Amino acid sequence: MNPSLTASARHQSAAAAANWESMYRPMVLYDLAADTELGFFLAYYRNFAIPSIAITLQHNGEIIERPMKRSHDTAIVTY
Repeated sequence: MNPSLTASARHQSAAAAANWESMYRPMVLYDLAADTELGFFLAYYRNFAIPSIAITLQHNGEIIERPMKRSHDTAIVTY
């Protein structure tokens, strides 16, 4: 295991449950960045795989007129 991941895991196991937010952010942004990015892409492209969602997005213009807004909104939910 990477030494920085080991240190992070040790720090997380010693943290109080009340400090969940201070533990979650570094874990998502640094320790599991590749996994989180993959999850973001899956969440974003899942919209096109489900016909009812794709039709809704097409009709309300989210994907056609505001693709970056949709991408940022998905990222906010994921991160």
